[in-house]
Amino acid sequence: YFLNNLKESGAPIKEVTIGNDRVYYFYGANPNNYLKVGGKTGRIVSINYNNEIATVKVIFPDVNGDNKLVWDATASYSTAVSFKNYYENSSVLNYLTRTFVSSNNYDSIAASKDWGVDAVYTSTSYSGSGGILERENLSTTTANVGLLNLSDVLRASGDANCKLDSTTTNFSACINSNYLVSSRKTWTINHLAANANRKVWVFSTSGLSQELVTSPSVAIRPVIHFKNITINTTGKTGSSSSPYEVL
Repeated sequence: YFLNNLKESGAPIKEVTIGNDRVYYFYGANPNNYLKVGGKTGRIVSINYNNEIATVKVIFPDVNGDNKLVWDATASYSTAVSFKNYYENSSVLNYLTRTFVSSNNYDSIAASKDWGVDAVYTSTSYSGSGGILERENLSTTTANVGLLNLSDVLRASGDANCKLDSTTTNFSACINSNYLVSSRKTWTINHLAANANRKVWVFSTSGLSQELVTSPSVAIRPVIHFKNITINTTGKTGSSSSPYEVL
């Protein structure tokens, strides 16, 4: 019902098939995709359908305004450790699961989902890499909260020059006309590469880049797939001043 209303209203939405999921992404400079969930207002990244079961993927504002949180505080890194294990033991996931979900009473409506936590390369020359974005899901972890994937950031762009085919090596245009992007660097969930020595993809108006996991001055924006929710659109526009609301 909610998705049909959005389509009929001409909302900027693009459909993508990812594995067994049909995913409808909001895109553009400032779409009306604000959603109030409990006491917090976030923005709908996508609406995901798996076997006709829908979840709504929402990103919330930065929780690292005081710069006390890092992606991971680990001082050493071994390439023998998988990206999956590294993320599962990271400082950021520990905070999100232990603090953010519970403190906002989201436990009952935060869906347990698979998150693609493998490295994303800037070249397809890596042996067995396939398409650049397809690498994200080569290893996954299951959780009820996480961070944006690099692909989420790229697919939010409304720039026609943002090409996401398997041979793309330059994502610079994908920062343009993109509501997810701000002047402050923001963490994603994905590493750059196995030999990148603890570097994770970040994005800002300055572009896409990589930061050491111990960098403190990077935004942490929690992301949750919500399940079993009813969204009120009556008298709402989805703008920042008139967000849709979970009943």
